[in-house]
Order: sequence, then C-alpha cells, then structure tokens
Amino acid sequence: MGKFIIFDAEYAWRSDWYHAHRSFDKASDRRAMAIKEVVALTAYSFNFDEAGTLTIEDHASWVQADWGSEGRMLEQFCHFLRARDQHTLVGYGSLGVDVPLISLAAMTAGVRLPYQLLDFQGRWDKRHTDLGLLIKGRGKSWVHLSQIAIRLGIPVELVSSKADVPVPTTSGEWQRLREHVEADALLIALVWSAWLCAQGSNGIRYATAAIAHIAAFRRRRPEHRLEGVLSQYQRQLEREVADQLAIAA
Repeated sequence: MGKFIIFDAEYAWRSDWYHAHRSFDKASDRRAMAIKEVVALTAYSFNFDEAGTLTIEDHASWVQADWGSEGRMLEQFCHFLRARDQHTLVGYGSLGVDVPLISLAAMTAGVRLPYQLLDFQGRWDKRHTDLGLLIKGRGKSWVHLSQIAIRLGIPVELVSSKADVPVPTTSGEWQRLREHVEADALLIALVWSAWLCAQGSNGIRYATAAIAHIAAFRRRRPEHRLEGVLSQYQRQLEREVADQLAIAA
C-alpha cells in the first residue's frame, strides 16, 4: 500500500543573520524564514502492506549539538532518506516551511538533497506529501495539527508538547529538543494513519495503527518524558479495540 517516512524539524532564530540584514534593511522581520537555522530533525519510517498490516522500520533523530553544524546534521538526515528512496516523505505544513528551510540549509552547507526533496521543474509528486495541504484540500482554511489531534482523542499532554521550545544551551535542553521533535513525528504519524483510514485504505483502522505506532515508539524511547502519557493512551486504545471485538462477537 505504501512506504512512508514521517519527518519534522525544529528551527532557531539566528540573531547575527538578522542584525546583518537589519544593517541595511531596517524593516527586516525577525520572523523571516531565511534567518532561521535547522537545529533538530527526525525521520520515522514504516509501511502498510496491501492488507493494511503496519510494519515499523526505524525512528531516528539528529540535533545540531551532536554533529557540530547545521550542514553535518542535515547530511545525516539526507543519508537516511537516500537509503529509503522508495519511501514517500510525509510532513505537516512541510511545503510551506520545512522544505524551504531545509533547502536553504542545504544551499548554505553544500549538501545534496535526497530524491524526496528535489524540485523537478517546480512540480511535486508522490515523493513528498504535505498532510496539511491534503486536509486543506480546495478550501481556504488551514487546520492546525494539534486541533486534529484533539479531535482524534489524542491526549492534550502529547499535543501541547508542540509548543515552542527555547534554543538549547545545555545537554539536557538538547535532549528535550530531541524528545520534542520525535514526539511531533509520532503525532503526524497518528494523524496520517487516521487520514489513510478515512480515505478507504484497505485494512487500516486508526486505533490499531495508533497502538502499533505508540508501542514501537515506547520500545525505542522508554525514557521519553511522555512515556506515562503514551502508556495511558495506548491502554485506552487497547480497551476500545477489545470492546469493539466483544460487540462484534
């Protein structure tokens, strides 16, 4: 049915770039995209077969503190994608934010982007899917990822972790940033599974897919600060599935 890589990134405002631009353009906005630097990346790969069976592959993350520079960190992320060039890259709001910023980082460091992020004559195909754009459809209104998550019944504690994270200065803060970006990827994976179910993909049910995603995440990240929240939500979903099976029986 499909091989997917969910990805997410975090960015830091670079005051030196901002002030350099302000030196000749006083109207320069500190929120401008080009003065942000990529400080964390994550990639979560899995696939659904034709029967809807979910197979979890890998969940990796990279923070700039471990690699010394934006470019070296980005190269690790790109290597992960190159090794999985048959996977569709899935983000949320990624065409408007993540792709431009990752492209700028690649330009700055001279990093060659992987297949899923290449721009062929300005057109995008199934190599990269922006879930936010899919949900927006032909309408004018964008839906926030956290609002969808709340609607799906995902615990608020997991959703609220998407709040802005300060730029790290200590090893502990870098670890929290890693946990933050990884949890964001899990959140996108849960919403993506619900989207596939709604689109009539064979065999996919949100609850069972979510249980598999959360269980895999917990096995790989047992010390994650949201472990308690994830454990409780997994048990809730398992009870719901068991109740549904009992009714069907």
